[in-house]
Amino acid sequence: MHRVPVSAVFLRQFGDVYLMTSYGSLLTFFIMGAALIAVGTFISSLTENQGFAAGIAIPVILFNYYSVSLAEHISASAMGSVISLCALAVILGLVIRFLTGNEGLAFSVSLLLIIIIGIAGFVDISSFEGLLPKIMNRLSLFERFYSFVNGVFDFTSIVYFISVIVFFLFLSVQSLEKRRYN
Repeated sequence: MHRVPVSAVFLRQFGDVYLMTSYGSLLTFFIMGAALIAVGTFISSLTENQGFAAGIAIPVILFNYYSVSLAEHISASAMGSVISLCALAVILGLVIRFLTGNEGLAFSVSLLLIIIIGIAGFVDISSFEGLLPKIMNRLSLFERFYSFVNGVFDFTSIVYFISVIVFFLFLSVQSLEKRRYN
């Protein structure tokens, strides 16, 4: 228990260690791990088999890790972003359908999002240029960790990690409650 916080102090005898950066990185690494565990818990709550859940959670976490690198190779065109956002709206509808069992709600949410995307694209298609790579960069948990490693204690990243934890644990509880009453 005491080895992790004291390890940075012991490393000082081998050279210069900036303790605030070390402790900030350790804290952030713990919080980022908790966020990844929350994502895995949500995926696990959707399935009956834990091996299947791990088989899905590991690629999801790897995709999150490589999303910044993949964003460089994703099409930054406006039409590509519109098509991708429409596909994400359909996927969100499928998740809503799976969690609630209400097909009407899932269809209406997906249709509403697609209509909003269509109207926004019709009004100003240039606002969608580079949107998908930007979203992939913003959603990466690992990219927010690197600022702490570089010595910047970014409070917005801490809030982001905690928001991811709360969001996915909330979805996990909702999924398990649905399964309990069915």
